[in-house]
Amino acid sequence: MGREEALRDQQFEQPFDSCPIETPSMWEYRGLMNVGGHVYCRIWRHKADDKEVMYNMLDERVTVIGAKYHPESEQYEGDLDTVIDEKFAESNSVVESDLQQLAIELMESHK
Repeated sequence: MGREEALRDQQFEQPFDSCPIETPSMWEYRGLMNVGGHVYCRIWRHKADDKEVMYNMLDERVTVIGAKYHPESEQYEGDLDTVIDEKFAESNSVVESDLQQLAIELMESHK
């Protein structure tokens, strides 16, 4: 299964390769990334603090996690064991825009 097919299968909406929402100024979009096992997450990183906001369409929740900088690879990596905050969608039929709104709320509360 190709990337676009997997994204459609997981109910992600276009755009796949750019940020679909306007975010608070301290947050930058990292992308729609394969986090393993063909599970994709949209991820934003805080520019000053070591944290990320992420969601996937399978969990129907948005999570703020810790993120660590690795100087050897010059990359940030989210730490799924460090959950700082999370919000769950309240609808039984979640669409991506529901999770995008929760992501914005969490970014606003973790400026």
